[in-house]
Amino acid sequence: MTPSDEQRLYWSRDLFYKKLALLVSGGGFILIIAGLLFTHRQISINTEQLRLNTTQSEKVAKSIRANVENATVTHVTTLDRIFIENPSLTPYFYERKTITDKDKDYPKVTAIAFMELDVFDLVVTQNKHYPEFWDTPGAWDEWVIDSFANSPILRDTLDKYPSWYGNSLKDLAIKGKAKAAEQAAEAEPSGRPREKA
Repeated sequence: MTPSDEQRLYWSRDLFYKKLALLVSGGGFILIIAGLLFTHRQISINTEQLRLNTTQSEKVAKSIRANVENATVTHVTTLDRIFIENPSLTPYFYERKTITDKDKDYPKVTAIAFMELDVFDLVVTQNKHYPEFWDTPGAWDEWVIDSFANSPILRDTLDKYPSWYGNSLKDLAIKGKAKAAEQAAEAEPSGRPREKA
């Protein structure tokens, strides 16, 4: 082989490798573009899925809210109905009237106390877990506190069966007991409010 043949062979191989390198580079570039297009498409799909999931989550949250509100309202109105049907028993729950186990109404008053404590426990738990469902979540707590302050039978029943109820309810009961003690301290032994100096 002559030097010029060797030179031509070298140029031919060199040109082949350069074409091959260009082809590989071009193929790599095409794969990169294809990868970017695939990634863009995947991001679009994921974005749409996220939007659908968000919409679905909002619907689920609304459904939960409706269920919580309906359950709470049902229990509270049932409790209200008991007091409407038994107005003679309301002083034991709203006017600080005491009752003993010798009283003929004691079984009924105790049963209502259990029911009210059950409703309170439910309301307090739901209020703790879903405060965003209520316009004024603190109002539920105040209702429970005031009820404990005004009902010795509620306080006594909870004291007898503390393990039946949650800690959140017991915490509100403590506040109700403190409020009852304040109210008692402000009243004279005759039961009339003391004049403030």
